[in-house]
Amino acid sequence: MESAITFPYILKAKDQAKSFWSGGSSRQLFIYPAGATYAQRNFQCRISTASTEIETSTFTPLPGIQRHILVLDGAFRLEHEQHYSKELKKGEGDVFAGDWKTNCRGQATDFNLMLGTGLNGKLVYREIPEGHSVIIDAKDCFFGCYIYKGAANITINKNSIDLEKHDFVLLKLNREQCYFRATTNCEVVMLEVSGLNTIIHSEQEHE
Repeated sequence: MESAITFPYILKAKDQAKSFWSGGSSRQLFIYPAGATYAQRNFQCRISTASTEIETSTFTPLPGIQRHILVLDGAFRLEHEQHYSKELKKGEGDVFAGDWKTNCRGQATDFNLMLGTGLNGKLVYREIPEGHSVIIDAKDCFFGCYIYKGAANITINKNSIDLEKHDFVLLKLNREQCYFRATTNCEVVMLEVSGLNTIIHSEQEHE
């Protein structure tokens, strides 16, 4: 049996495995359940970054998955056949069904959140000046931070977590006070996932 995922979940930049696809590269930051793989499509939640290095590409179909995407650098146009098209530049995102046929035109670095049935989430891109703090008021959910540029510190329950460029952390928040402080000028993706706590609790009951 795969070992359970413990929280806070911290993945430093140096420990992120890089994989390649026909149009660029990707780094997986988190996948649930433990032991799931993107190749087998047996995940409930997957978080990653990717770079698109060719001008035109087609997204892999992912039935049953809701896809959230946010541009970190560059720009591209998403063309969801029989639905809509959307131009995205830095800091902008889109949410769409994984079984849509989606073409991408342009080159960019992006952040991805993929969620299975029963899960909800959101992504927010923020630029936070050095020395500024943000109170994280997310409750009863999983809260994540990806440091795209700069460095920061997160404090929760009097515990301190230092994060540098490309580090990722995922916290399980109930009613705790959580603070984010930029220790240098910082570009960060903040995310929330709700519903995952229910799935984890149910699986633990059946172990």
